[in-house]
Amino acid sequence: TIILCGAAVPWTPLQKQIAMARRSDTKGDGDGDRRQKKKRPNTNNYARAGRFVEWLVSQFGHNHLASSSVGVLDVAGGAGAVAFELSAMRAIPCTVIDPRPVRLTSKQKKTLRFRSERREILRAGLQLSPLARAMTERYRDYAPSQIQTLFDDEYCDSEEGGRLLRECTCVVGMHPDEATDAIVDAAVRFRKPFAVVPCCVFPGIFSGRRLTDGRHVRSYEDLCEYIMNRVENVQRASLDFEGRNTVFF
Repeated sequence: TIILCGAAVPWTPLQKQIAMARRSDTKGDGDGDRRQKKKRPNTNNYARAGRFVEWLVSQFGHNHLASSSVGVLDVAGGAGAVAFELSAMRAIPCTVIDPRPVRLTSKQKKTLRFRSERREILRAGLQLSPLARAMTERYRDYAPSQIQTLFDDEYCDSEEGGRLLRECTCVVGMHPDEATDAIVDAAVRFRKPFAVVPCCVFPGIFSGRRLTDGRHVRSYEDLCEYIMNRVENVQRASLDFEGRNTVFF
């Protein structure tokens, strides 16, 4: 707690905000048995997104990722879990490119309500206190940035797509399915760093994929080998979550 303009204002580190919002869900629900159930490891999409973004920041650096107004292109970003972790939680600009609309989860909405309440508490001290202004920036609002379209050659060749790819800091995909090849190709073409975590193979759709020995790409292991050999100097690492967690960059 700090004293700001004569009032006690709670100081809440950014990384604790979601945890506090989640805990508030269980208060007063009268269901103690439910709260004591053993939980499975948290490996849902949002937990995976957080681990992926932690890796992105450690690999490429916060300053680089946030060094342009476009920031990171999150291809096939689905509901926007990676974008939320980048933009809302770490102030790194991010644009989702996916035909599906970005939708905030109830937990994300709760986090943003929590921030809004803190901004109201701090409003009275904004003119007088640099600390209040810094804390207000920490509790900034968030609105997803999205372009609802397929990320393919046609889009990359368009005026809008070319501009975003020229100005972005990185092209990423977390289980981007059919956009996996397009991410690598666009990043190489526009000389941008990339990070892709492949998942589904789609051997019927991508029947032209071949390994160096001529075999078709039919399994996840084949897909990983295919990506490693697709362009020069590709590296791989394992992310800290269960399931298909290999990232290529």
